[in-house]
Amino acid sequence: MSEEDSDDTRSGSAMFNIVAGILLAAVSLWLLTVAIPNNIGQAAGKNDISPALFPTLASWSLLGLSLALVAIHIAKLRVQGSDGSGREGVWVLGQLAVWILVAILAYLGIQTIGFLPVAIALIAIGALGCGYRNYWVICGLAVVTPVILTQLAWLIFTVELP
Repeated sequence: MSEEDSDDTRSGSAMFNIVAGILLAAVSLWLLTVAIPNNIGQAAGKNDISPALFPTLASWSLLGLSLALVAIHIAKLRVQGSDGSGREGVWVLGQLAVWILVAILAYLGIQTIGFLPVAIALIAIGALGCGYRNYWVICGLAVVTPVILTQLAWLIFTVELP
């Protein structure tokens, strides 16, 4: 098994990456056309930048990278071909369902118990889900990263996270 084959097996499949790229492109288009124009002020002061600049740049970057992801994996499928087993669709739907559930639980958790406990749990579960088994490092990252993010959000933007 070559390095490329094992890489596709670990990530689910090229089909998963194509579907993920299409979904991310749709999200970025929604951000660019609906969310940012309707929720973030476009006007800038005389010597200031528009508040929508960074969200817009991030959305354009997301669109470009997601389209690149789709193009790369479509080309990979054309070169390597699909095994035709049909299991890719079930795998993609299963992973999509898990990530939707995680996103909903994270949203509800942030609203009810706050950013720090939810971020600690998400980082720890994500590291374990990725197969990382160094528990001391997982605990350190899961605790230190959200604390640093909370402090930076306050020091730089004067925003208190929930």
